[in-house]
Amino acid sequence: MRQLSNLAFSFHVEGVIWKTSLDRHTGQLALEIRDQDQLSISYCLLDIINKTLKKPFIVEGADWWSSLQLLDQGYLFLEKYQDPQNPLDKSLIVAIGSSGEVHRHFPGHQLVDIEAGSLIYQKLEDPSGILKETLPEVAKSNGNFELKEPVVYWEGSDNFEVVKAFLSGENIISLVDYLEIEDYIIISYSVPDGKDFIRKMVVIRGEEEIYSTILDNKMEGIAPGSFFVFNNYLIFIVERKQINAIEL
Repeated sequence: MRQLSNLAFSFHVEGVIWKTSLDRHTGQLALEIRDQDQLSISYCLLDIINKTLKKPFIVEGADWWSSLQLLDQGYLFLEKYQDPQNPLDKSLIVAIGSSGEVHRHFPGHQLVDIEAGSLIYQKLEDPSGILKETLPEVAKSNGNFELKEPVVYWEGSDNFEVVKAFLSGENIISLVDYLEIEDYIIISYSVPDGKDFIRKMVVIRGEEEIYSTILDNKMEGIAPGSFFVFNNYLIFIVERKQINAIEL
């Protein structure tokens, strides 16, 4: 059996990878990076196909209370809360993903969808009014890409118990991320470690474990979405600071 021992790429970031969003049209992954000491926020793009990570950049107007919502067709869509105590006092920032240059800032609006090159958004004070604006083309599709995301099996479900039995000897809790692709099985799961949790990932081919790693050592909570497969690259984040890929 072929062992998955070498990473296709691995990038370390200064700060914490807080959120990500994949642009399926371009094969780029946006990273939201937070510096918790400086309370600063930056963004950068990982080109999965070309295995390159661009330098982080700042988006004008984005601050600690801003959040990455989407990377699509070369645009970053950010949600910014003007008043963190008021969910209706927020705005939409649309920036060019390659540079962070702000295309438009929509105070009092929020993102609804991206449809055929057009931005669909709405005014918070009048959610029944849907607005539409064409976005200039800034990024061309690099080809036909395939994205595979795991299903989530929650503790108490039959599928969770099947996976737990399959991973005999591991005290898995809460949920598992599970994906079957070709002859691979990829599972991410969490085990208790005192007051915290350890999140692990294992790759199985046939009946043999060919790769395993610890994704997080000191998790205070458990959430789904720990990996995905894009164009045969298994993408995962380690300790919220390092983004890795294995070619399946």
